Amino acid sequence: MPSVATILTGLYPAHHGLRHDLGGRLTEEVPTLAAMLGRRGYRTAAVIGSFHLDSDRGLDAGFSSYDDDFPGVRKMIGTLAKERRAKDVVKEGLEFLDARKKGRPFFLWLDFYDPHYDYDPPEPFKKQFENDLYEGEVAYLDTQIGAFLKELRTRDLEEKTHIVLIGSHGEGLGDHGETGHGTYLYETTIRVPLIVVAAGTSRTPGAGAPGTEPAVTGDRPAGRSSAQPVGLVDLAPTLLDLSGIAPERPLDGVSFARLLREEGGGQSPQPRTLFVEALNPRQAYGWSPLFAVVEGARKVVEGTRMEAFDLEGDPGEGKPINPTPAWAAELIGKGRYLRGQSDLKEEERQKILLEVADLHLPWDGSPICLEKEDGADPRDRVPLNDALFRARLDYDQDLKGRAWTSSQQILESDPGNFTALELVSFLALRNGSSDNLLSNLEVLQCNYPFRGISYHYFGHLMQKQGELAKAEAAFR
Repeated sequence: MPSVATILTGLYPAHHGLRHDLGGRLTEEVPTLAAMLGRRGYRTAAVIGSFHLDSDRGLDAGFSSYDDDFPGVRKMIGTLAKERRAKDVVKEGLEFLDARKKGRPFFLWLDFYDPHYDYDPPEPFKKQFENDLYEGEVAYLDTQIGAFLKELRTRDLEEKTHIVLIGSHGEGLGDHGETGHGTYLYETTIRVPLIVVAAGTSRTPGAGAPGTEPAVTGDRPAGRSSAQPVGLVDLAPTLLDLSGIAPERPLDGVSFARLLREEGGGQSPQPRTLFVEALNPRQAYGWSPLFAVVEGARKVVEGTRMEAFDLEGDPGEGKPINPTPAWAAELIGKGRYLRGQSDLKEEERQKILLEVADLHLPWDGSPICLEKEDGADPRDRVPLNDALFRARLDYDQDLKGRAWTSSQQILESDPGNFTALELVSFLALRNGSSDNLLSNLEVLQCNYPFRGISYHYFGHLMQKQGELAKAEAAFR
């Protein structure tokens, strides 16, 4: 969600308000790309491939049509992890194109979810790629994007349309011990595809944009690649630039339209400074967040400690530079102002604590009731990250016993882990184990007093015990 919000706004997460995948909404006063184009007469639409990006998060802001309502449930990777195949996303996208008023400009976002864990491509890709199902998902998606581009061509829209293929994140695939994505900031998950074909760029030989003559290989003009890094944050200002529209407010991103126009990729002598963050480790597990700054081949990552990498000499980030170079602190300083405030304001915290005191929780005064500060660095918890990923997957696929066993094992080495505590608490509540529930809720609430889950489960326990006034207070 944070990555997609950055694509749609041209702002970093601290400025658009969606900091992690576990909740929150896009800040309402932030104009999206769809809203800015809509106010200039564009018909705007989105077709969403996964319920993860549903309109509850405010991502529909500015879209005249936001199709996130679809039947069926596949790949239960989350309690709301509905998904539709790329073929269905393309079908809905084409229906929008055919229903629109001809001659009116449009902005259409197709969200494809297929290459996500667990990997389950349709046939014949499942058989063809039985030894690499992720590759099979990518191959299947490739055919559907090709089918969509072909339909654009038959509607005489291809050369009139800016076409962008961009990834919101990569997949760890076991690299650096990361199964999925969202916890670490290695290049495997933060370096993503970006292909742009600007309107007017010829798809046939010798018919380039005015004043240009494209190089031709066979029967197609050759593309260009640029080694100059850009960020997801740069896409919105670029599309506005290509459309001749000025942003309605200052953006964090910078248009890279000139790189599309200049031969050789328009290399700049001064490398761009780009910022990346992962707050999911803190929200999901109670670990420290990670922040990264990339400037050319220099990269620095900070959690509870700082690591610096030379991406040119060590593109796989196999070994941090030791000793840490002087430029690392300078890079971290450049990105620090983009971290913003991720915690509740002090007045909100005090208000919550007063309400909690009125609950008279059974463990009031417990010596373990100390507010949790930033926890362990995620890079020191790699084996647990994979175990947690699989425990959550087991839980969502209704393998509740296995999820409980895994979570208990995780708590032996990481007793304050948020996800493991949440899972064992839920299962204790479901199974009617009130003693186990209370002991788990004590740790959960004491470590995370400003999150709702411990009060939610405590409220259900009070409801079961007939203490309805206390249950209502906990829910509130």
